[in-house]
Amino acid sequence: MTKKKTTQSFSQRMGLETGFKKIQLKQMDDDLKNSLWNLIHEYVLYYNKRDSFTDEGLMEFRTDLMSNFIKQPVHTIPTNHFDYERPYYDKFSMLSWNKIYDLMQFLLGKPYVRIGYADQLNYVLEREFSGYRVIKNLIVPVSNELETDTIDEALNSAKKYTALDGVNVHLGNALVLLSDRNDPDYRNSIKESVSAVETAAKLITGESTLGNALNKIEKTGLPVNNQLKESFNKIYNFTNDKTAGIRHGVSGEHVAPDFETAKYVLVTSSAFVNYLVGLAEKAGVISKTKKK
Repeated sequence: MTKKKTTQSFSQRMGLETGFKKIQLKQMDDDLKNSLWNLIHEYVLYYNKRDSFTDEGLMEFRTDLMSNFIKQPVHTIPTNHFDYERPYYDKFSMLSWNKIYDLMQFLLGKPYVRIGYADQLNYVLEREFSGYRVIKNLIVPVSNELETDTIDEALNSAKKYTALDGVNVHLGNALVLLSDRNDPDYRNSIKESVSAVETAAKLITGESTLGNALNKIEKTGLPVNNQLKESFNKIYNFTNDKTAGIRHGVSGEHVAPDFETAKYVLVTSSAFVNYLVGLAEKAGVISKTKKK
């Protein structure tokens, strides 16, 4: 099936908004925060408004959440069965990003939380490009500052030189396809990530393919470590594998790539771009003409 092309919004086309999100590690944008609140509303608050929910269960929910987690004085906990969402939201809206994650984890496995909460939480975290996931009832990082800094450094390095315009375009496209909330395209994100390295290597060597460029790159005078070169060559071979279906037609035994694979290739490609650009700058291979 042909993947539909992601359509940019008016704001993105006009340059008023970027077409991608950064992986959120030490912050939480409004989209993520509101989505997590909506999850609490659906899987906790609304679920506990059901007529079939017992008074004992309702009191357990109120006491556990408001007294044991939020630490609200017991006598101020709302008791109106139909009018207690606003007090909860008021408390939620004041929480810092890390305390919100504490709350989302606190709710995991609770008897008053609707079944399916963990799966839906993971869906929201992935959709909103959070750097965290639920694994064995714990919210744990699937990214780190080094990874996000590596991507940022590669984008910024590529922006410095006119010769690296193509590298910047490919890395930007990879991030857009990976971070699209509505229709992420992991297969083509991987393709764009590898194309960024291919563009950089071809620029340095003059070769027409990444495979030939990697084989020739030492001859340009760059002291590229053979093991590092070979490690990226294996990633390139992975994208050419029929079961991956990245650069060539999808075979019958195709295994669709997931977020973790696409992110790994983006981070690895960004790191290799940084490596090549740094070596090329030292050797004077890359044009020193910077953009104004």
